[in-house]
Amino acid sequence: MAHAIVSFLLDQLKSIPQDQVKEKWRLVTGVEQEVEKLTKNLRAIQAVLEDAEQRQMKQDKVVTLWLDQLRDASYDMEDVLDEWITETRKLQLDEGRDDDDANAFVTLLTKVCYFFPAASNCFGGFKQLSLRHDIAVKIREISEKLDEIAARKDRFNFVENVINSVKKPERERTISLIDEGEVCGRVDEKNELLSKLCESSEQQKGLHVISLVGLGGIGKTTLAQLAYNNDE
Repeated sequence: MAHAIVSFLLDQLKSIPQDQVKEKWRLVTGVEQEVEKLTKNLRAIQAVLEDAEQRQMKQDKVVTLWLDQLRDASYDMEDVLDEWITETRKLQLDEGRDDDDANAFVTLLTKVCYFFPAASNCFGGFKQLSLRHDIAVKIREISEKLDEIAARKDRFNFVENVINSVKKPERERTISLIDEGEVCGRVDEKNELLSKLCESSEQQKGLHVISLVGLGGIGKTTLAQLAYNNDE
């Protein structure tokens, strides 16, 4: 569960620079560095989550508490990103409205803003400034929490990418040479298979395939080896 949340947050954080292409949509100074630090911490945490969640299943209470704190911080970060994306889209929609819809009061404010352009860009300026500051404060607070969580992970000596470090069992290798004297109860099946192979080779040219189908362990490979080693 925690792995999915962290992966989602990393994807969301990648979209922030795209939303900040225009200067007016930028967060306040310094938040870009906080976002970079958040991303770095989340990636470091993501690398050990497989091991952490396995320990949680083994009833490791300290690790479980650490994961709970990580989830809480991740959910808080998700809320902040949702707020940022939603409010940014609202401001973009407001900016794209037709000037013909403006009432007399708005027209008056437009004239005032013409003479005082530095007043936070008038329309939406105060709102944008407040929004940027609010988002920035929340990001910094969550970044501090994740700093502590990322630092505490080193106490547990987690194994990175434990799922990839587990050696997969190799299939047992087989050879075509077998001792027919050790094979029991496959004479009829072998003769039937040889008959089909010889019959098909006489009737048609080219490669002919006969499939041996059945449950694992019933001797399909052995039967194929018997046919392969037969002189016919």
